[in-house]
Amino acid sequence: MESLSNVQEVTKTAIVKSLANFKKTPKERLTLAYVETRLESLEQHWQVFFKTHITIISTIEQAVIIDSDYHNKGMYEVAEELYIDYKSDLKDRVATLKSHDISSSPQNRTQSSNFKLPEIKIPVFSGNYLEWQTFKELFIGIIHKNLSLDDTQKLYYLKSYLKGDAAELLKDIPITAENYSSSWKKLESMYNNKRFLASRLIINRLLNQRELSW
Repeated sequence: MESLSNVQEVTKTAIVKSLANFKKTPKERLTLAYVETRLESLEQHWQVFFKTHITIISTIEQAVIIDSDYHNKGMYEVAEELYIDYKSDLKDRVATLKSHDISSSPQNRTQSSNFKLPEIKIPVFSGNYLEWQTFKELFIGIIHKNLSLDDTQKLYYLKSYLKGDAAELLKDIPITAENYSSSWKKLESMYNNKRFLASRLIINRLLNQRELSW
C-alpha cells in the first residue's frame, strides 16, 4: 500500500508543479504547439495516477485503505479536481490560440482586404437644372477631388457624363489638362443659377397642384 501511495504522491506533485510552471509561462512562449504538448503531458500523468488508483482499490483490502493517509487525505479526489481544473485551463488556451490563428490566417486577411463597398455611379447629366445639384455633388466627391486622377482624366470623365444641352456646352473643348478647370467652371456658371432653379421648382409645384385638382 505504501509504495502505491508514494506513486500517487509523486504523480500528483508532478501535476501541481506542471500547473505552476504553466501559469508562469511568458506569453510569447504560449504557442498552440506548446500548450497542446502540456495537455498531452497532463494526460500521461493522469493515466498513471488513475491506473494506480484502480490497482489500489482492486488489490488492497478495504480496511487497509480506510486506515491509510491516501484515503483520509482524499488524495484521489484532490488529484482529480486538480486534473480537471488544469485540463480546463489548457483546453481554453488551445481554443483561444486556434481562433486567433483562424482570424489572422492569410486567407481571412485576404477576404477582409478584398471587401469592397457597392460602387457609386454618377448619373449622366442632360442639362436639367433640377438634376444639377445631385450630379455636381457626386462628380465632385468621386472625380473632382480624386487625387489619383490628373486633369486630363477628369475632363475625359466629365464629358463622358454629359449629354443633351450639357454635352453641347463642352463639345468643342479638347480634352487636355489645361481645359479641365475652365470647363468645370463653365458648367457651374451655367447651372448654378439659383434664381432659375427656384423658378423651376415653383412651376413644378403649380403644375403638380393643377394635376391634383383635376
